[in-house]
Amino acid sequence: MRLGNIRLAFRPLAPRFLLFASLLAVGLSACQAPPCPESSLFIGQTRVCVEIAETPEATERGLSGRDPLAGNQGMLFIFQYSGVYPFWMKEMKFPLDFIWIAEGKVVDLTENVPLSPEGPLPLYRPRVPITWVLEVNAGFVAQHGIKIGDSVALDRKG
Repeated sequence: MRLGNIRLAFRPLAPRFLLFASLLAVGLSACQAPPCPESSLFIGQTRVCVEIAETPEATERGLSGRDPLAGNQGMLFIFQYSGVYPFWMKEMKFPLDFIWIAEGKVVDLTENVPLSPEGPLPLYRPRVPITWVLEVNAGFVAQHGIKIGDSVALDRKG
């Protein structure tokens, strides 16, 4: 008689356990990032969906006049030759972080670049020559713990 009572006491837990297991499975699948419609850039374990700017026109225009990016998006500027390329915040609507990249590694960081005031535009440059620059929303570098020396790889689509 006593065993029957114990079994009955645990029986209501079975539906709760199944509900918990189902919610956990749904939650874990939601944590997997959806594929990028554009190319993907990996900085360590951090994936960024990137729009690539390779032409002089796309490089000059950059993110000017656009709305803030989604949390995992950025614009990647690719240069044919290594150099110390200046960047500005012309007609920007949101602040940025610059991630300066050379030879598959982060070589410099410029964080929380503010919107430009009226008048002459300040220029932002890396401290060393680079071949790529990734622009992301301000705070991205700190949020994802990105640091100089992190490995970088591009999974290019199209």
